[in-house]
Amino acid sequence: VYNSGVPSVVSGSRRVGHLLTSGGYKCEIPAFDSSGWKAAYYAAVRAFGAQYDGDPRISAIFIQTGVDGETQLVKSGYANWASIVDQQVGGLQYRFKQFILEAMSVWREAFPTTPLFIANAPGWRRETAEHALTFSPPIGMQHCGMWTDSGNHKGYGNAVGSWDMYEQYQG
Repeated sequence: VYNSGVPSVVSGSRRVGHLLTSGGYKCEIPAFDSSGWKAAYYAAVRAFGAQYDGDPRISAIFIQTGVDGETQLVKSGYANWASIVDQQVGGLQYRFKQFILEAMSVWREAFPTTPLFIANAPGWRRETAEHALTFSPPIGMQHCGMWTDSGNHKGYGNAVGSWDMYEQYQG
């Protein structure tokens, strides 16, 4: 069973996400399509920033968005969860991508002076890298799979490789 990771002290007895099922397996993911859920998340980020932006004890913050903190909604294990989420909660992949970009903006707003990094793999690498460059100061990239010899380290055609955004980000 995958778990959304939302602590019970926050969620209480109510579910704060979507429960996907496949055979005997279950996958719980946060409600990235819920304006209420996102508002609560953004309020927490802003409160965190009000307390800790510029605190000398904090050298950097890593923005965590999806599974394993990375820019992926689901991970295929035990079932093809990417297909299942499309079937059981249509549009959630798109809403998650919107959430990532919005979250980056809210984190930068809340932490204008603290170095920020987005855990930028494996999903939507190009979009998040380009968006990261629009901020002042820019949001840094944290790649979660740093193998230079992986099969997708260099992109081709419309496929973005794991290291392509770093070539663009230099400078």
